[in-house]
Amino acid sequence: MKRILFITSYWPQATETFIKAEYLYLKRTVDLHAFCVFPQENDPDVKALFPLKPQNAYKNSFIKSLIKSIIPSKMIQEKKYQISIDRLSTYCESNNIEHIYAATGDISSWLAFKTSNITKIPFSVSLHADDYFNSTLFSKDLLISAKHVFVCNKETSNQIKLDYPSISNLLYFSHGVDLDLFDFKLRESNLNCLRLLFIGRFVAKKGIHKLIELHKYLTDHHIKHQFSIYGEGPLRAELAKYQSQNFKLFSSVPHQSVKGILQNHDLFVFPSIAYPKSREGLSNIVLESMAAGTTVALSPSGGLKELPPKTYIDLEEFSIFERINQEILSKKSMEARTLIEHKFNKKELLIKKFHILVGKK
Repeated sequence: MKRILFITSYWPQATETFIKAEYLYLKRTVDLHAFCVFPQENDPDVKALFPLKPQNAYKNSFIKSLIKSIIPSKMIQEKKYQISIDRLSTYCESNNIEHIYAATGDISSWLAFKTSNITKIPFSVSLHADDYFNSTLFSKDLLISAKHVFVCNKETSNQIKLDYPSISNLLYFSHGVDLDLFDFKLRESNLNCLRLLFIGRFVAKKGIHKLIELHKYLTDHHIKHQFSIYGEGPLRAELAKYQSQNFKLFSSVPHQSVKGILQNHDLFVFPSIAYPKSREGLSNIVLESMAAGTTVALSPSGGLKELPPKTYIDLEEFSIFERINQEILSKKSMEARTLIEHKFNKKELLIKKFHILVGKK
């Protein structure tokens, strides 16, 4: 059984929907040794590289930006994480680790790269949109040195190929959806009062201001609707200005509650915006909505551009809401579920991905 060192940045809250699934699959398949850079709760099976932090310690994007502005250089970061590199290197050599896998493409990938340089043990990384477009730790050397670079959306993969045409180790693998958790339910929508839903971080790139604009448009055009908005973030105060009987704010919800909330709404609204250094990936919550049978209305930016238009309602023109009917919603919903089953089945993707990682044919 192959011995793999698994490194992730956060554990477990921020990694619940995809990294935890990878961890559990690998744990059943290989001799897995797991480390977390910034633990959010104690886990006897996951070793912490840094002291335990409260679960909301990394939610404030303003604080994160401030830290980056104060500590911008790689040299300072390298010094900060040198103890972790030394610890990982010693652990790998004393436990006969055969491969190092970084489940996220930021600090954990950089640690895997540095540890591999010392130990000569091969490493692979999973790379998300923000890991590449908004990281101070990524380099061409890291990408070239990795045995496999698993990229989670096509836009990021295409950009890397443009930036570094000689790179040949990129493999596209979406996170996918667990179809056992998100079974399909086609239902009659409440067209007399559309039940709209948003779940996500209250940050600019999620299109929070466009969410508010949509609410204003529907109100001005006398289209009855009920908006339920779940999440946390720096723009919560902005959303709170519009709170009313048909525009309600809620806190973040645990992943196990998401399916029930989705299936009690007619449309999942996701108006994300792409910034030069902050891209939307192929969002899990969008794929989960499609799997559950909740029609998605989105702005096709970033990684979402790879979704076929027939599977969602485009938020480019709000006037589409004046023409929505049951036939449109049902057709989009069924097309989306077919896409999920054929292209984004998490179990199938995990098997293929980790057969490559452990060298199985």
